[in-house]
Amino acid sequence: MTVSPDLRATLLSLLAQRGPDKTIYPSEVARALSPKIGAN
Repeated sequence: MTVSPDLRATLLSLLAQRGPDKTIYPSEVARALSPKIGAN
């Protein structure tokens, strides 16, 4: 499976901000990407 560079960077950034042993919600990723999606 191929993952877009923006998606990968966003996932890693959100996870790093949250810290070890924590999770993120898919909706957080979508909200973080929505400005980028609208710009395409």
